Amino acid sequence: MAQKKMVKHIVTAEDLVNNPELVEAGIVAGDEVEYPEKATIKEGKKVAVAPPAKVVKLNMASYEKEYPTEKQFFVSTDGQVFLSANEADAKAHQSFVEPTEQVIVHTVK
Repeated sequence: MAQKKMVKHIVTAEDLVNNPELVEAGIVAGDEVEYPEKATIKEGKKVAVAPPAKVVKLNMASYEKEYPTEKQFFVSTDGQVFLSANEADAKAHQSFVEPTEQVIVHTVK
């Protein structure tokens, strides 16, 4: 049996509003999650569908552990993680990747 391909996704505030089960699972904006890729055929092209309700949290714990003095991380929509000292770089990268979106700020609890 073929293994399902997993798709990574950075959770946004909108994701949390539209999927309250994410909040119940302890997922916050800026967390990286992955879910099984599903696709549909639309006009001859393969189109990814929205993530299912159940996702696997790939939280920021590894970054928090690696950088214990950091209080905030900046995450671009393509999944790049920047330290607080590199906030300007994060914003510049985000403007290149997806100019209409903002970086996600992950604050260490």
